[in-house]
Order: sequence, then structure tokens, then C-alpha cells
Amino acid sequence: MSPHDQHEFHEEAALGSIYDARLIKRLLAFLKPYRVKLALSLLVLLAVTGFELVLPHITKEAIDRYITVSGRKAVLGRPVSGTLPLAGDTVLVDVSRLSSGDRYLMARWQKRGQADNTPYYYFELKNFPRPETVLYLLADHPALFSRYGDLVLIRHSDLKQLSPDEILALRARDFAGIKRIGLLFLGLIVLSFGLNFCQVFLVMLISQRFMHDLRRRVFARLQLLDMCYFDRNPVGRLVTRATNDVDAVNEAFTSVFSVLLRDVLLTLAILGVLFAYDIKMTLVVLALLPFIVLWTVFFRIRARNIYRQIRVRLARLNATLQENISGVRVIQIFRRQAESVRRFMLVNQEYFKSSMQEVLVMSFFRPLVEVISGIGLGLIIYYGGGQVIRQNISLGVLVAFITYLRMFFRPIQELTESYTVLQSAMASSERIFQLLDEPVTIRDIPQASVPERARGRIEFKNVCFEYLPGEPVLKNITFTVAPGEKVALVGSTGSGKTTVINLISRLYDVSSGQILLDGADIRELGLSRLRSSLGVVMQDVFLFSGDIKGNIRLNKELSDEKVREVARQVHADTFIERLPQKYEQEVKERGVTLSSGERQLLSFARALAFDPPVLVLDEATANIDSATEKLIQDALDILMRGRTSIVIAHRLSTIKHVDRIYVLHKGQIKEVGTHQELLKKRGVYYNLYQLQHGKESE
Repeated sequence: MSPHDQHEFHEEAALGSIYDARLIKRLLAFLKPYRVKLALSLLVLLAVTGFELVLPHITKEAIDRYITVSGRKAVLGRPVSGTLPLAGDTVLVDVSRLSSGDRYLMARWQKRGQADNTPYYYFELKNFPRPETVLYLLADHPALFSRYGDLVLIRHSDLKQLSPDEILALRARDFAGIKRIGLLFLGLIVLSFGLNFCQVFLVMLISQRFMHDLRRRVFARLQLLDMCYFDRNPVGRLVTRATNDVDAVNEAFTSVFSVLLRDVLLTLAILGVLFAYDIKMTLVVLALLPFIVLWTVFFRIRARNIYRQIRVRLARLNATLQENISGVRVIQIFRRQAESVRRFMLVNQEYFKSSMQEVLVMSFFRPLVEVISGIGLGLIIYYGGGQVIRQNISLGVLVAFITYLRMFFRPIQELTESYTVLQSAMASSERIFQLLDEPVTIRDIPQASVPERARGRIEFKNVCFEYLPGEPVLKNITFTVAPGEKVALVGSTGSGKTTVINLISRLYDVSSGQILLDGADIRELGLSRLRSSLGVVMQDVFLFSGDIKGNIRLNKELSDEKVREVARQVHADTFIERLPQKYEQEVKERGVTLSSGERQLLSFARALAFDPPVLVLDEATANIDSATEKLIQDALDILMRGRTSIVIAHRLSTIKHVDRIYVLHKGQIKEVGTHQELLKKRGVYYNLYQLQHGKESE
């Protein structure tokens, strides 16, 4: 057996499909109360995506309209939209003004001699609020400027002949335009930040509420499930359902709405914008997509296997930690520290290896996507730069195209990395819904009215029970306890004593036969009425975190004075009053700072506070020290007074005065009688008593 076999139950199930319509539909049902916020979040997301798309276009406009204003003279035989008329068939062609269909004609016009190679800076006088500010320049430099009505041209090479102040005056409109665009750019960024904040806040708010509702449903279901379910499932697995699995689903939700949905929208939108800008350059980019797709598919397959391996080994690591921390006392007492460290190192080393495999794959994936995107940028700079030189496209188009291209590759990388998150969420949601769909066979029955206090008559009629099919624990158990009677159940370990208590409390249902309370089948009474009639004191007392009085009242509406009264009646006040904060003393985890006897006295006070007509004591005095035994016996006498009492006894000397003793052996009642009657029979009870009496004598 490998050192990890004992933790197999902690391992995750195989990861399912990345998309399961049935699971998605059920998860969306949890989001239904927040559909308005979701719709608002989606609208904000669309707005944010729109802002991201418009920013590079604004940059392009700033470059083409105000920074690199340039046109060339051309003689065209037909009218072309976007050109500026000069004289006759001569027009000024600015490629940034041409439509996408005419953009690539400039090189052809130049080759045919229809277009001049000389670049001109141009402006229109009507665009100046006060044209006289530039008219003096035209008068001072008539040889540099050419005027065609309202349109004025000057060679870019001649701009060097103007002084800085003259250039400033000449390009005042361009400076003003750049200022406006800069302010617009800044305003959009601020607005985008605000919308991004709102969108992220809305998504996180919904995700937290979604996670809150889902975890509440899981916890509520756990409270209703039968004990047999907890017998089949270890605590660590169930805790994982309410924590890790819910977190995995929540992480996928936030990824979908804050990352994945945005990336899908952004990728599609950018692709459309790229085609609108320049089809030829877009086709150059698309030639790289098959390489990205192939690498992504490889990454998905490889990462899926590695990710599953990491989950399995992380579960082993957590299980080992939990086991060793819970058993640290035993480990230290038996000097197992070195062996525990060795075993933990083995598990930790396996997890480290799996994590390094993930690091290796991610180390290849991210740089390779960057390399492919870098190749794409290089091709665009080479091809697009040539087109700018040929005047087929403007510099602004090339800059915007490069910006969009960098934005295009980022979502592709994020989409791939979201794959494992979504796949993990599908596996986690499937496990969560398996728990939520687990049938509850032991259900409460709503009571039409407040029932009368039970008299306390308990009857077992031919009761049979088995925890596992084919392995009976109780066989045709029949007995009756009259109201106010005190009976004891004794027997060797495994005889079925505790099972009787489990069945009376209806933690399990009988396989056959009946259990009656005051003549009514307990399956027809309802859990609330049944359990309010029972007071169960277990051998292993469970104390909750909180204070002493909170553990006595257990949410029952009792005054502090009543709490003190019941504590005094069972002598629990003898140690409570010695505590620094008395009844407000904090109880540590499971009451580890209290002795067994003190915890038992608290359980007696708890039972007395609920004042049940039927009292069940399961080995309640088994672990009590001699000094506390008299207090316990006095407390028991008070507890059992006037109540139907069923005692599971380990110390036979403590049940000498009960009305009747039932001796169980291998799931059957072998002997019935009082203490003296059973001793006279010299049967199973006599042997048990002699064995125990001999030990006590020693």
C-alpha cells in the first residue's frame, strides 16, 4: 500500500466537460435574483469595451489630422471622395481622408504620374477663428505658400524656412486640436476607470452574494442529511464542498463576467475594427492565427492533465496536514515527529513536481504567444511601414493598427488561461449539485399545533436494523419502557447498544419493525416533536465555541438565573464558579480546557435545561474520575427523577438500582431482569459483572 492510499477519499473526481448546459442552467438559477444588476453590469462592460476600442482611433485622428498633416497633388480623371479640389482636375490627396476602397490607389497614381511625390502641409483659412493671424505669413512669404481659394499649401520641406513663432502661429489650429484630443483622451480614461470600477464592483457584489447563497444552501442541506450520508463521506470532503468547491465556482463566475466575456467581446470587436481599417494588413495578422490555435489546443490538453494532477496532490497535501495537526498529541507522545515529517515531505514533493510541470507549461505558453504576437507586429511594421512610405495608408492608421493588434493578442492569452478555471468550476458545481440533490429520507413533519408534553412510554416492536446491507446490527429487538421507568442496556462492544439510542433519536430509520413513543410511531411524529421529548447525554460530550452559559442553553430562551439554577442542580456550579469569568468563560475548541468530568456535568446541565420527558444516557459515566463520580451520581439522580430513562452502562455498578436491565449480545436481547435477578441466572450479565468486578478489585 502506498503512503497515500489512506487519503484516496480526499481526491477530486475526474474533471468533466468545460461546458455542461444542465449545470450552467442550475447555476444561473442562483443568479436570477440579481438579474437587474447583471444586466447593468453587462451594459457597463459594453461601455468599457467601447471606450477601449475608441482610444486607439482617437490617437489615429490626432496623428493624421493634427500631427502629420500631409497631402499630395494629383490629377485625377474622376471625382474621388475625400480629396480637396485645387484647380481644374488637380486635387489634393490626403490618404487619411480617403475611403478604404480608394486608399491603395495612391501608389498606382504615383506610378502613372498622376500624383506628385511632394508632400504638402495644408490648412483651410475658414478653420481659423481669426484668419488675419496667418494672412501676414502668406504676405511675408509669398514664394512658400500656394493659395487655392480658402485652401493654403506649403511644402513640408519649406516649413524649415519659417521661424518657431511663425510655425506656432501657422499650426495654432493643430496645437488646439491636439489639446482637445488630449483632454478628450484623459476624460475617456477617467470615465473608463469609473465604469471599470462600477463593473468590477457589481460583478464582485453579485459573486459574493452568489457564493453566500450557494454556501448557505450547501450548509443547510448538510444539516438535513441523514447520518448514513455522513458515514459514507468524510468530514474533509464535505468541508471542501462548502469552501473550495464554492470558491472554484465563484472564481469562474468572476472570470466569465469580468474577464472572459470582456475578452470575447473585445476580440470580436477588434477583429471588426482591423478589417475596417485595412483588410490586407488584417489578413497578414490572421495568417498567424492557426499557429496560436494549435499551440492553444496543445496547451489546453497538457494543462488539463497537469491541473487535475495538481488538484489531486493538493488534496493529499491538505489531508496530510489535517491528519497530522489533529493528531499532534498522539504524534508527540509516541515520538512520531520524524516519520510524520518524512511522509509529509513525500506528499509535498509530489505537489512540488506537479506545480513545476504547470510552471514549465506556462513558461512555454506565455512567451510563445508573445513571440507569435511579436512576429505579427514585425510583419505589420514591415508591411504597413512600406504602405505608409508608398502613401497607401497614413501613419495614424499604422499606429492605431499596431495598438489594436497588441490589444488583440492579450484576450487570446487570457481566454486560454481561463480554460482551467472554467473546467474546475464545472467539476466543482457537479459535486455541489450532487450534494444538494442527495435525498433526505428522514424528514420533519410540520405540526398543526403545539403538542402536549410526552408521557414517555417507549416501545420497540421487532426492530431490525443494518448500517450496511446484509450486515444486521439489531435483530428483532422488542422491549417496553413505561413512563418514569429506568432501564439499562448492557453488553459487550458491538452488541448494538448505541444503535438503539441512534434509532430512538431517529438519526437512522429502522430497517423493519416499529419504535413507538406514547403509542405513536416515531416516524409519524415529526423530528421536532420527537427530539424535543428526548434528552441525550453522550459519552463524548461535544461543546461548541462560545461561553459556558451558551453551551448550557443551546439557543433555548433561558434566563441567566435559570442557567445558574440548572447548573447548581447537577453540581456543575462547583467548577464553573472557580473559572475566572464563571458563566461567561470562553469555551475553547471542543472544550479541550475542561476535564472529562466537567464536560459531562455541563452536558447534564444542558439536558436538564431542556427538561425532556425521556432521558437517554450513553456511557455517561464511562470516563469519569473517582473524585467526580459522586457529583456525577448525584446529578444523575436529579436528572432521572420523574423521567423515563434509558441508560447505556459501562460500569455495571452504576445501574444496580434501575428497574430493569436488558443484556444485548450480537444484536439480540439475551437476558432481562434486575441486577440481582441477572446475577442469579449466571449468564451473560453474570460473566460481564464478574469480569468487571475482578478488574475493579484489582
